[in-house]
Amino acid sequence: MKLSSRNRFGGISLCVATVAILQLAQNADGGRLINGHVPAAARRLLPLSDAPADQPLQLAVGLPVRDPAALEAFVKEVSDPASPNFRKYLTPEEFTDRFGPSEEEYQSVINFLEAQGLAVAQTHPNRLVVDAEASVAQVQRAFHVRIRNFAHPTEGRTFFAPENEPEVDAPVPILHIAGLSNYWIPRPQSRIRELDVSGANASPRVGSGPGGAFAGNDFRNAYLSGVTLTGAGQKVGLLEFDGYNANDVLAYRLTTNVPNVPLQNVLVDGYSGRAGSGNGEVCLDIELAMAMAPGLSQIIVYEAPNSSPWEDILSRIATDNLAKQVSCSWGGGPPSATAEQIFQQMAAQGQTFFNASGDDDAFSGNIPFPTESPNVIQVGGTSLSTLYAGGPWAYEIAWNWGLNGGSYTGSGGGISSVYSIPSWQQTVSMLSNQGSTTFRNIPDVALTADNVFAISNNGRTENIGGTSCAAPLWAAFTALVNQQAATDGKPSVGYLNPALYAVAQSANYSVAFHDIIAGDNITPKSSGRFQTAVGYDLCTGWGTPTAALISALLSPGAPISVYHVTTAATPVNGGTVIGAGTYLAGAHVSVTATPFGTYLFTNWTEDGNVVSTSPTYSFTAGADRNLIANFAVNNSLYTVTVSASPSTEGSVGGGGSFRAGSHAFVFAAAKKKYIFVDWKENGVVVSTAANYGFTVDKSRNLVAEFSGKRARGRRR
Repeated sequence: MKLSSRNRFGGISLCVATVAILQLAQNADGGRLINGHVPAAARRLLPLSDAPADQPLQLAVGLPVRDPAALEAFVKEVSDPASPNFRKYLTPEEFTDRFGPSEEEYQSVINFLEAQGLAVAQTHPNRLVVDAEASVAQVQRAFHVRIRNFAHPTEGRTFFAPENEPEVDAPVPILHIAGLSNYWIPRPQSRIRELDVSGANASPRVGSGPGGAFAGNDFRNAYLSGVTLTGAGQKVGLLEFDGYNANDVLAYRLTTNVPNVPLQNVLVDGYSGRAGSGNGEVCLDIELAMAMAPGLSQIIVYEAPNSSPWEDILSRIATDNLAKQVSCSWGGGPPSATAEQIFQQMAAQGQTFFNASGDDDAFSGNIPFPTESPNVIQVGGTSLSTLYAGGPWAYEIAWNWGLNGGSYTGSGGGISSVYSIPSWQQTVSMLSNQGSTTFRNIPDVALTADNVFAISNNGRTENIGGTSCAAPLWAAFTALVNQQAATDGKPSVGYLNPALYAVAQSANYSVAFHDIIAGDNITPKSSGRFQTAVGYDLCTGWGTPTAALISALLSPGAPISVYHVTTAATPVNGGTVIGAGTYLAGAHVSVTATPFGTYLFTNWTEDGNVVSTSPTYSFTAGADRNLIANFAVNNSLYTVTVSASPSTEGSVGGGGSFRAGSHAFVFAAAKKKYIFVDWKENGVVVSTAANYGFTVDKSRNLVAEFSGKRARGRRR
C-alpha cells in the first residue's frame, strides 16, 4: 500500500517520558523486542486457552517521532510563560514536517505490515500511526508472539493478551503496537445516583436543577460571577467511546434553559454513532460543556467503538486541530508511548487536553490510561456548595462518597509509577500533601463532581458524581479564556499546566483559584493518603477556577485587578440581598434586594448616599463597593376586589382590605352548566386555579372568567 494523505483517522505517538519504559530492546537472535505489551496479570495467570487463530484483531502500529528531544524542548518552550517562543504554535502540517517520521520511514512500516499479510486499513496525516487488520495467526507470525486467553482477575470476563513481548526482524521504526490485548477496556469516569426530585436530601447545597442538582447556569453562577464570556467562536472537542441520543441533549436544554449549541459528530474507525451502554457519559459531557459555555460555535463529538485503539481517536483530534480545548472522561489501558507523542503534538499546536482523574479515590495498583500522563491536564473533583439555589460559590470540599455500591468512590489522585515529575511540578512543596518529589503527581486542578443533573438513556434523569463532570467543565471554561484571547488578538492558551502552575505559585493564586482545604480521598488501601492541604494537594490539585483565572492565563505574571462587593440589609429582618462577591475588573455586577412580607424596599445606599432606587442594581466592577439595601415597615392597606364575568355564570369571594405582606385567598365557583376558566387582572391571566392565593403588595382588581361547558372555554 502506498502512503496516502486522504485518510484522516487519528493515531497516537510516543512521549519522551515513556521511552525509558517502553524501550526497544535488541534480541540475541537479531530480532528487536518492543516492550510494554504484556499485562502484568498475564504474567502471573495461567492461560485458559490459545486465542482462536481466525480471531480478527485491530492494531494501531505507532512510529517514533523524529528527534524526540527536540520535540520535548519545543513543547516546553511553547508552553512556558517565561520562554520567548511562548504560544508560537505549529500547524499539523508544520508539526509533521518538523517532527513526524519521514515518508520513507512511514512507507517502510506499511510495506513491512503488508509483507507479513496484515491489511493496512488506515494511514494518518501525522505519520505517527498505521492502522492494520489481521487474524491472530497473522499477528503471531508477524511479531513472534503467542496470544492466549486468560480469566480477568477483577472483571468477571476473559481477556486475550500476548504471553511474550512482540519482536520484529526487519529494521523498521515500530515504536508500539496497540490492540494486542483487551485486558483494559475504556470506561466512563462517572457514578450515578437516583435523582431525588423532592430535593429534600440535596447535598451539598444546592443547584437550581431538579432535586436541587446543579444544572444549566448554576456552574457559571457559582464560578464566574459577572463574566459575560460565553465561548463564542470556540469549539470544544469531546473524546468518546460511545454514541448518544440527540433527544436527550435537547431535553436537557429545554429543562435547564440552555441555548442551542451546534453538535458535530466525527465517527472514527467506522463507528455507527449508535448510542450504547455508555451513552450517559457522552450526554453528560455534551450537556456540561454547553452549560458552562453556552455560546460555543460547536461541540465536536469524536466517537469511536469501545474496541478501538486510543491512538486512532487521539490522532484524529490532533490532525483535525479544530478544537483548541478537548475533554476526555474515559479511562482504561496501559501507558502508551504513541499516545504521549500525540499529546505532545496537541501541545505543539495549542490544543489543551483535559482528562478526568478517576472516581476511585486515591490510586491503588495500575493507573488507567491516560490518567498519569504528564502531557495532559488531570482534573479532580469537588463537592460544591452555593450561597443559595443557583447562586454564587460558598465553599467546596474534596469529592468523596466513601464506600458506595461496594467500592470507594471519590476524586482520583496519587502518584505515577511510570512518569518522572515534570519540570512545572518540581517547584511545588510536597511537605504537607504527601506528594512525590520524583514522580508525576495527580491531579492538577479540579471542578465540581457531585450532585450534577444530566439526562440520557432516552429521557432518564440522573444525579451524577464523578470527575467526568469536572473535565468537560474545565474544557468549556478554557473556551471562555480562548474567546477573550481571540478578542484581544492573542493566540489560544494551549497546553495549560506550565501556566496554571505559574499562576498558582504567584501572588495571583488566592484570587485566581478556590483553594480546597477540606476533605480527602483516603481508602483502606491508601495508607492514610491523601488529605487536602493549603495550596497543591493530590485530591483537588490547585483547586477550582475563579473568574480572575481568565485574566491570569491570558497574561501570566501580570497582576490581577479584582474588586469586592459586600451587601447588607437594614434592618436585617427587612429582606434578603444577593449579589455580593469578588469580581474581576470590568465584570458585570447585579445585586438584588427582596423585602419580607411586612416590609418594602426603599433604596440602595453607599456611604450614606442613595445609589439606586431599583431593587436590582447593576454596575460594572471598578472599585470595592459596600452596598446597603434599605427596607421600611409597610403599614399600608391594600384593596383586593373580585368580580365574575359573566356575573350570571358564577360567584366569587375573598376580596377585601389587606395589610401589606399579608396573604389573600380568593375563590370562584361556577354555577350549574358552567365552568371556571381563569383569573384575569387588566386582561392578563394571573391564575388558572379557582382558588388563588398570593401575598398582597398592592391593590388588585381580579376578574373570574366563566364559560359554558360545551363551549370548552368560550362563551356560547
